[in-house]
Amino acid sequence: MPLPGFSQTGDLPLGVHRATLDEVVGRFGAGSSQREDCTRRLIHVYDLAKRTDRLHRFVVFGSYVTAKTDPNDVDVAGCQSRTHPPAPSLKEEKGWRESDDSNTSLSSKERDRG
Repeated sequence: MPLPGFSQTGDLPLGVHRATLDEVVGRFGAGSSQREDCTRRLIHVYDLAKRTDRLHRFVVFGSYVTAKTDPNDVDVAGCQSRTHPPAPSLKEEKGWRESDDSNTSLSSKERDRG
């Protein structure tokens, strides 16, 4: 089922809207350099989470999934599967939030605080 249209305020309707990463990127990934930066970060974080082999759900929310031309950042939450034993941490996983590299940091606001 395709993602629903925006409300008059530029938001998705309330609720959980299932989509593949390709569908999310296709819908929200272009339109401004800020959106493209956020999209690169989204894909990078998703790839890191996927490499753990424990990713059960990956939720994208916030201004990235609105009609806003320049979203503040991309907000994500990952849920791991209960059926998999803990996997060894990936070296890159440990420091991605602390990095000053825009390819591994979720938001420009977080980089500015560091």
